[in-house]
Amino acid sequence: MASALIYDTGYPDHANMLAIRPADKNRLAPCLAKLVPILQQAQVDFLTEPGPAIELIAELAEAFDVNYSRANAEYGTRTLVEQGLAGNGSDRTLGNFDPARLQRLIDIVTPILKTQGKQPRSGLRPADIATDKFIDPAIGMPAAQR
Repeated sequence: MASALIYDTGYPDHANMLAIRPADKNRLAPCLAKLVPILQQAQVDFLTEPGPAIELIAELAEAFDVNYSRANAEYGTRTLVEQGLAGNGSDRTLGNFDPARLQRLIDIVTPILKTQGKQPRSGLRPADIATDKFIDPAIGMPAAQR
């Protein structure tokens, strides 16, 4: 079955990011400093050894009568890694941001929002909407699985 990625159309989306309200950043910083590396490691653990999580997902899907099979979960996980949809960025770290990619996204979305009568903040930059402050640069996928 053929497929296409939205990214390949030139839209460099950053999906499934952890987001907070900017006003809450200082209050949540101690929590984020602990939570973000845990989430990074959980992603690495899942991608390198998905079996236990897939088993639980399949059991829960059956218990809640959700049409999601173990085979679907295995295919999805394998596809995430094979197509580079989950994994390290251009370095050894999982979960950090690429400022150039975010700037491209801002450049695409800003004129669209303006045509909808919305006014994004003037001079919006990647650093205004994303941070690697809480990312542990030592956490990433092993070299053999990148």
